[in-house]
Amino acid sequence: MTLGADAAPEFGRPQFLAGWRVLSDSGQMLGPVVISVVTALAGLAPAAVVIGALGIVGGGWMARWVPRTEPVAEFDTELDTELETEQ
Repeated sequence: MTLGADAAPEFGRPQFLAGWRVLSDSGQMLGPVVISVVTALAGLAPAAVVIGALGIVGGGWMARWVPRTEPVAEFDTELDTELETEQ
């Protein structure tokens, strides 16, 4: 929820966090089921690959929601030197 609170927009924050919680809980519920099904069908190594691939896809999808920060503007060195000489 901490990541969700950080990524939530100011407008519509409750709805965003509700959706975040639903997706988080769904992943916690479906993760063991996916591992069990893939392990039963193909073995443990393919199950690890599937979960890893789902993690990468989920990380890419989540990166879309991470707030983007503006780079800090460079200070104007000419203005700084003018201020220093005035003092």
